[in-house]
Amino acid sequence: MSNQAGIALKSDAKAPKVHQGRLTTFKSKVSAVFGQLDVPISMYAATEKDLYRKPRTGMWKDFLEDSDLSPGSIDYEHSFFVGDAGGRVATVGLPKDFSSSDRYAMSIML
Repeated sequence: MSNQAGIALKSDAKAPKVHQGRLTTFKSKVSAVFGQLDVPISMYAATEKDLYRKPRTGMWKDFLEDSDLSPGSIDYEHSFFVGDAGGRVATVGLPKDFSSSDRYAMSIML
């Protein structure tokens, strides 16, 4: 689940061409990652500032519905989260996260 502002999902005369190019680049990157992983995986990306954009819960609710899951059926104890906005501080050799919005999003989804 990812916020991807600046990506145009459909051809729109009003959308800057750079947004359409970013979609192509994003799809290539996602395809490359999926090609390297040998696990079932789904990608949800919010491209607008709407109910799907984290920290709002639209993507999470869609994921649960698409997967025939309920919030109570998730084993949070044995689940893990990957993100670049967990609010981590810089350490030797690693930069700090740019935000803590992913951590906040996870707290309201639980």
